[in-house]
Amino acid sequence: MLIISDFHLLGGSTGVQAIGKIRAHYQRSIPAFIVSGDTSKIVKDARLLENSTLMSKPVDTVRLLTAARHAVATGEVPRD
Repeated sequence: MLIISDFHLLGGSTGVQAIGKIRAHYQRSIPAFIVSGDTSKIVKDARLLENSTLMSKPVDTVRLLTAARHAVATGEVPRD
């Protein structure tokens, strides 16, 4: 299982909030990738979320696929 979310979502919510709700529902730390074109400090704080990584847009497809394979196979997001 893997979560890929944009940082900014509808209604002013964030990918960090959505990931938290999904993880709570499944009661596990599902690996998560947060993507964003925003470079503000608030978005960069998303890096503090456990078992997740922040990817800047435009996302490098090869990096995303490689990291996704690793995350699905191990349950852990690879460290940059």
